[in-house]
Amino acid sequence: MVDQFQPNAEAAGEFRAKIVAKAAPAEGAGAADAQKATGWGTIQGTIVVVGAPPKPGVVLINKDLEVCQPGGHPVVNDNLVINPSGGGLANVAIFAQGLKGENVHESAVAKKGSEVSFDQKTCLFLTHVATIQVGQKLKIINSDPISHNTLIRGNPEFNQTLSPGQAVMYEPAKPMTAPAGVACSIHPWMSAYLLPRDNGYVAVTNPEGKFEIKNLPAGINLKLQLWHEALKEYGGVEINGQKQPLSRGVLPIKIEPDKTTTLEIKIPASAFPAS
Repeated sequence: MVDQFQPNAEAAGEFRAKIVAKAAPAEGAGAADAQKATGWGTIQGTIVVVGAPPKPGVVLINKDLEVCQPGGHPVVNDNLVINPSGGGLANVAIFAQGLKGENVHESAVAKKGSEVSFDQKTCLFLTHVATIQVGQKLKIINSDPISHNTLIRGNPEFNQTLSPGQAVMYEPAKPMTAPAGVACSIHPWMSAYLLPRDNGYVAVTNPEGKFEIKNLPAGINLKLQLWHEALKEYGGVEINGQKQPLSRGVLPIKIEPDKTTTLEIKIPASAFPAS
């Protein structure tokens, strides 16, 4: 059934930002700062949903139909994307907290001034959860033949209308502990997230629910933060066959040098709110 309720994008974004800020754990100086890496290792894994999750809703497209709904086909909400084969959960952000100085490998340091592309086409953001490092530039592109207004509730905030084919640059001022909402006030169904971090220890699961973070500091106590926009609680999470409730989505872990640690993270379908 098509949801006929059209939300106010700006009000919804402000509410979401308040909830995220309240729910996200503080990320200050931690135990990792006082420890020194004994080498570097990799974490890779898969995040899957177990059980029957709620089906994603259909987006109400009520303007610019020739561009935003070509062929008149239904547009499915992308706030919960689960692979029908295997249950892999896409668009989960995973990032390491509180790593600085000698505990950051040179490969995880941002190349100042390098660009990350963030495009929109057929009235959808092509990257639902984007990551960027402070020091990089976000190249916001409008590949549609109509105008869009890109609103980023980050630091600093960004609010600019892009004409057809136009591109503009955005630079985050500081890292965030949870993704910032991105919206278009012209087309309120458009929704995405941007996560600025101070290093490259961040990944987003692909359509199969897979992720990888290379060259993490080994031999110290790490904290991996998991975030997904539709998750309401982490109490029923299972990691590598063992129940491991994650307090506010934080996974404590220690890895060995020159080795790959593999994680299979299972999240019960009950952790997602009913549609």
